[in-house]
Amino acid sequence: MKEKLCYVALDPSQNMQEKPEKLTCKYILPDGRAVKAGDQLFQAPEVLSVLAETEIPRPWVGRMVFQSIVKCHECIQSNILRKVLLLGGLTLFRGFKERLLKELQTGVPNTTHVKVNSPQDRMYSVWVGASILASLRTFRNVWVTREDYNKVGPTVLQRKSF
Repeated sequence: MKEKLCYVALDPSQNMQEKPEKLTCKYILPDGRAVKAGDQLFQAPEVLSVLAETEIPRPWVGRMVFQSIVKCHECIQSNILRKVLLLGGLTLFRGFKERLLKELQTGVPNTTHVKVNSPQDRMYSVWVGASILASLRTFRNVWVTREDYNKVGPTVLQRKSF
C-alpha cells in the first residue's frame, strides 16, 4: 500500500488545504477488504521531517541536503548540485525527486544548474554499498560486535564511529 499510494507532496501545506474527499482513495488489501486513505498518503512520508525519538520538527530531507552542500567549499558546490544522487527505498516515493529538486533550486540563483539523478535500482543500493564496505578489511576496526555492545553499551557506537 505504501509503495503504491503514498507520495511526497510538492507543497504539503497546499495539500492540507485540499478537500478531504479529493485526497481520499480506496485500496483493496490482499484479503479482499477495502480501506480508505486520505491525507495520510502524503503525511506518512513527511515523517522525514521529525526526529523519531524526540518528535522535534526538523527541516525536510531536501533542506538538510542543501545545508550539507552549502557547508562544502564554494568552488565545488555547483558541481555537487549537478550530481545529486537518490539512493534507498524512501526515495522511491512518487514526488520525492521533484520535491528535492524544488527545495534545492529554491536556495540557489536561477543560473545554477541543479540535477537530481534517480537510478532505477536504487531500492537496494544502500544495502549493497554497506555490504561492500563491511567486507573491506580496513573497515573491521569500526565493527561493533555483540560482545563490544554488551560490554560497553550503546556508547560503543559513538566511540567506534568518531
